[in-house]
Amino acid sequence: MIDSIVSYVLGGLVATRDLFSAEELERLRGFAEVDRSELIRYFTLTPADEAFVRKFRGRDNVIGAAVQLCVLPWLGFVPDEVRTAPAAAAAWLSERLGVTVDELLPCGQRPQTRTDHLREIVAYLGWRQADGTYRRRIGRQLNKGENVHSLKRTLAYASEGAIRKRQHEQQAEQMWCLTLATNAIVTWMTEYHGLAVTALRTAGRHIDAEILAHIWPTHHENVHFYGTHTIDLAGELAQLDHDGYRPLRQVAREGDRS
Repeated sequence: MIDSIVSYVLGGLVATRDLFSAEELERLRGFAEVDRSELIRYFTLTPADEAFVRKFRGRDNVIGAAVQLCVLPWLGFVPDEVRTAPAAAAAWLSERLGVTVDELLPCGQRPQTRTDHLREIVAYLGWRQADGTYRRRIGRQLNKGENVHSLKRTLAYASEGAIRKRQHEQQAEQMWCLTLATNAIVTWMTEYHGLAVTALRTAGRHIDAEILAHIWPTHHENVHFYGTHTIDLAGELAQLDHDGYRPLRQVAREGDRS
């Protein structure tokens, strides 16, 4: 599982053995340390959870399934050696289920049993295999997030990426200004993207909704981040229409160009 995640993040170009030593890979594929807040959040069984795990045959499978059920949302995967779960987590679950911790030791010795139980748990949690459509949706969402970060980085680097104020309150004000500038650009782009699409469709141009799903208001190639800008406020206000918008530039059709 860890190998698949790393391969996906890096575009499948780098093998995990090139990034991690054998000891590091062993740690990544195993259980992490669990603190009390995680113990309460991830290893507290609801009545429905308890009823679900009790349907498995054998006390070892009951506590083993409970470990898998709690670990999957916690780590995002379940290590093969279920019986090596953190002692605190195993004790927490055994107390709730009335099953001794020792019952966990023989759990999941057969790989097929672990796989079968995990499939049932995934179905119970409502998780599903990501198909092509779902992966594309996730990719678009990640790209949108990266575009927001790109805009914020560009705004920050216009000030050379430095927090120059010494007092905490002044530093917070600088970050608020960054947020304000980001929101102003996003709002402006959203408004004018909508106006442009409406104007083009009114003129008879076909704008595919599927294409619009890939257009984000965080694009900022048209924004000048550097230098000192002098604005003729009266002249700019005189250009606004009755709704308060600047006039859109007219773009000629392909067939109209000489």
